[in-house]
Amino acid sequence: MAGHCDVKGKTNHIQMMSSLPPAKIMGDACWGAINHYENMTFVDFKKETLYGLKNSILGYQKTASDFSPPAVLKNSRFINVAEKSLGYLSSPSPKWANVKDCGNFPCTAPYNALFKFVNTSWEGGSIAESGILKKDFQLIANNPGFAPGQTKCKSVKDLNGYLC
Repeated sequence: MAGHCDVKGKTNHIQMMSSLPPAKIMGDACWGAINHYENMTFVDFKKETLYGLKNSILGYQKTASDFSPPAVLKNSRFINVAEKSLGYLSSPSPKWANVKDCGNFPCTAPYNALFKFVNTSWEGGSIAESGILKKDFQLIANNPGFAPGQTKCKSVKDLNGYLC
């Protein structure tokens, strides 16, 4: 996996593997910027784990109530990946409506989630068979004030998001 952070137009190459996944947003080397991932391969993701838990490739940090950095994935390969395992973009938690997190209203970081895919390949699995995802696309959060108005996007309930 090769990755780098784009901070105000300058590239900061990651010098070593991080302890994934970061537990807090400030533990992410790219907090406040854009995460770039290149040449990643995802193999044999079923919709559930062996123990019946949801299996997801994409998501955002559960502790990131006030910021969700966009991610750009280039040259990704998905091999034998179930459509429902691509991810689930949760909505803001009502529990975030407290003084410590965001004041008296829930923080809205989950509504700003964005995953941009460039030059993606699909091999086997229900995603490849469905034809729903293309080589280049975006996955955006189910932001009720924005997403429904995007005419080139389609709501996908299983993702709680929109494919554009």
